[in-house]
Amino acid sequence: MEGKPNEIIKNSTQDDKLKEVRVEETGREKLKRLREEVMMMEKVNIPEDWGQEQKLNDWVDYTMFNAFLAPHSLIVSARDALIANACKPKSPRLRTSTSF
Repeated sequence: MEGKPNEIIKNSTQDDKLKEVRVEETGREKLKRLREEVMMMEKVNIPEDWGQEQKLNDWVDYTMFNAFLAPHSLIVSARDALIANACKPKSPRLRTSTSF
């Protein structure tokens, strides 16, 4: 059975009842339909204010999370330790030679 996306096809069964079968819509067909719908629209109305800006500002404020993070001094000292460790002269690597 072939049909258009989201088309409802009616089949009669032995009992003469109508059965509705929804044709599956693939991702490609969805994108095509969406593109066609957008192209048909002349203008998309985007409001300047949506009335929830204060909630967004509260969400962006992350000062509450700073208490859970490690103090800045620990981060700096850990970074300094890593830098110092990287600057140390490397110990000679163990080399193996195979001579026959």
